[in-house]
Amino acid sequence: MRNFVFEHLHGHGAPQEKRRIEVGKNILDANEKVAREVHELYTKRGVLLVNVVGSPGSGKTSFIKSLTPHFKVAVLEGDIASSVDAKQFARMGVPVIQVNTDIYGSACHLEAPWVRDKLELLLEYEPEVVFIENVGNLVCPSDFNLGEHERLVLYSVPEGPDKPMKYPPIFHTATAVAITKVDLAPVMELDVREFEQNVLHINPNVRIFNFSIKVPSTVEEVAHYLNDKRQELAKEKSK
Repeated sequence: MRNFVFEHLHGHGAPQEKRRIEVGKNILDANEKVAREVHELYTKRGVLLVNVVGSPGSGKTSFIKSLTPHFKVAVLEGDIASSVDAKQFARMGVPVIQVNTDIYGSACHLEAPWVRDKLELLLEYEPEVVFIENVGNLVCPSDFNLGEHERLVLYSVPEGPDKPMKYPPIFHTATAVAITKVDLAPVMELDVREFEQNVLHINPNVRIFNFSIKVPSTVEEVAHYLNDKRQELAKEKSK
């Protein structure tokens, strides 16, 4: 009796598969061109652009809100529909622009051409840091560079330790990973060290934070990290 079956499925119909690959490559190439333009613009202005990605419920909105006292912040809010999170930032007096992907076929990610003009507009508020809150997803956002300086992956304790092994691309492309709701680790019986080892197996150079909005020191640690990145950006701008 077989207990485990591992099956790799290969598509049939070579012409159709080739066409899909060509279309996908064209989309990614076009995205990369715009992303480079955004990156150059933000670098020239000395504004740190941070792409925050993670599953729904990982705490992306709360994470960004907790950092607003530390920087002059603006936010580009990405969702398939609604403006629930954008309204929270607006009530805080944070400049925010909502981008809904339902007009792009309800895509589970943001793409650079969809957000370029909005990111340019946010610069008019003279922020120090602009956060992109990407659509909640651990898969699709990994393929689409938005011109960010930092790609920060949020991963909440209730998601368990195994997702880095299941969804490696998003962790491979991350510059930093924050384990959110870490105060729940004892209750959820999560071995935080096991999770960290799984992440480092995918990306040995990534910075990992244990984070909880209820623990100010964890917020301050991320703020210091981002401030260091701002200083590095300022040096790059002055060259």
